[in-house]
Amino acid sequence: MRSAARITVPARRSTSACSSDRLAELPGDDPARAVGVLPVLANAITATYDDQPLMHASDAEGPEPDRALRDAAHRLGGEGAPPRPPKPETEHASRWNSGSRPTLSQVLHANQRPELPGGAASVVPAIRDYVSKPYNDDPASPRWAAGALANAIGWRLLQVTTEDGADAAIGLLHRVVEEFNALSNTAVLADVAAGIDLRRDDAPQTLIPLASAAYTLAFTKIRGGGGWLTFAGRDRPDLWQRAVALDADTATGILADQVATAIGGRPYGTHGVTQALVAAFAAQSPDPADSHPGSAFACWDAALEVIEHRLPGSTPYDNAETYKPTTASPSRSSTDVTLTRLALATLAMPARDDRRRALVTATALLAARPAEAQAAISHVLAADLGAGPLTWLLTVVREGTRDGELTDDLAAQLMLLARSDLLSVRALAAEILANAGRPIPAPPAMATHPSLQLALADALREGPA
Repeated sequence: MRSAARITVPARRSTSACSSDRLAELPGDDPARAVGVLPVLANAITATYDDQPLMHASDAEGPEPDRALRDAAHRLGGEGAPPRPPKPETEHASRWNSGSRPTLSQVLHANQRPELPGGAASVVPAIRDYVSKPYNDDPASPRWAAGALANAIGWRLLQVTTEDGADAAIGLLHRVVEEFNALSNTAVLADVAAGIDLRRDDAPQTLIPLASAAYTLAFTKIRGGGGWLTFAGRDRPDLWQRAVALDADTATGILADQVATAIGGRPYGTHGVTQALVAAFAAQSPDPADSHPGSAFACWDAALEVIEHRLPGSTPYDNAETYKPTTASPSRSSTDVTLTRLALATLAMPARDDRRRALVTATALLAARPAEAQAAISHVLAADLGAGPLTWLLTVVREGTRDGELTDDLAAQLMLLARSDLLSVRALAAEILANAGRPIPAPPAMATHPSLQLALADALREGPA
C-alpha cells in the first residue's frame, strides 16, 4: 500500500529503491503478486523520474535513476532484458553558449594563469578573474580551473591565519564569499573548507574555527534546489554537520549572521532559507550535546506565525474545530484506506503528471487491494473535481471492477453520480452500476435548451403540414 502511494510523490532515489524492495518482498500468495500488478508498479515508480526538471545543481542528484533503483525495479519486474545503461551526459546548447569558435585572443587568455599580487591581497582579484569567465570559454582551461582557485584561496587563508590569527582569516573568508555572484560556481567554497579541514591538526586552535566558518559559509552560499534556493539546504546538509562538529559556537554565530544578511538583502533573497534551516537543524542540532531536533520544530513554529500574520482576512475554516489526534492505535485497514485516499487526492492537482500518477495508483490498487481502493475512491468521487478528473477516475473504476463486487459506499456514491448534470459522469456511473447488477436511478429532469424551445414553438405555430 505504501509503495503504491509512493507513485504519487516526487521521485527520490532512496525512497524509490526502498519502495521497490518492499514490493519484491511480498509473499507469493499476496493479491498484488497474484494479479500481476508488481511490474506495473515497478514501471510507474521508476517512471516518476520522467517528470523531474532537467535543471539541477552540479553537486546534487540529477533526475536519472541510479543503478540501485534500476536493479530493484528489474528484480520486481521479473526475468527479462537487463536494465538499460544510463544515458551519457551530453552538452546541451543554450542561449548563453555561443556556437562560434573562440578567437585566438580568447584561447591564449584562457590558457594562462592570471597575474596576481603576492600575499592575501591576491585572493579577491583571483575570484574576480574567475567569475568573469565568458560563457563560451572552455571551463577545463587552466585559467578557469576550480581546483586552482580553491588552492589560491585556501593557501592565502592559511597564510593569514599563521600571520594574523583565526579572526583575521575568518574576516578574509567573509570578503571572499562576497565576491561570488548568484551564477558563480560556489561549490569551490566546499573544496576550500575541506582543504582547511585536512590541515586542522597543524594548528588546532586557529584552523578548527576557520574550517568551521568555511563549512558554514559554504552551506549558506551554495544555492540549493537547482539554483533556485538561497542556502544549500537539503542538497548539502553535510556541510552544516561538519561545521557544528568542528566548532558549534563559530558555526551558529556565522549562520545567524548570514540569515540576517539574507533578510536585509535583495528582494526574494530569503527564498529557501527557512526550509534550509529546518533541514540543517534536523540533520544536526546547533547544540552538539542535544540530539533532539527541537530547533527544527522551532523553525516550523516561527514560520507558521509569519504565515498566519500574512494571511489576508478570514477563511471558512476560522471557526472549524481544532484537530485532536486520537490516542488509540489505528487498524491496518484504516491506515491503508487513509494512505489510498491521500494518494488519490493528487487527482485534484492541476498538473497532468500528478493526475496521471493518481490514476496509475488507482488502477494498481483496484487490482491488488480492491476493498481499500473502493473505500478511498468513494470518498474522492464525492469531491467537486470537475468533469475531466471524475470521468478519468470513473473509467479506471469501470475497468477495475468488471469482475468484482462494488462496496455499498462506492455504490451509493455512484448512485448520486448517475443523476449528475455531467453527461459523461452520469453515463459512466450508470454503466458501472449496471455491470455490478445494481439498480440504476432515472436520469434527472433537465430544463429544455432555449434553442429547442424556440424550435418547438415555431413548429406549433406553423401547425401540421
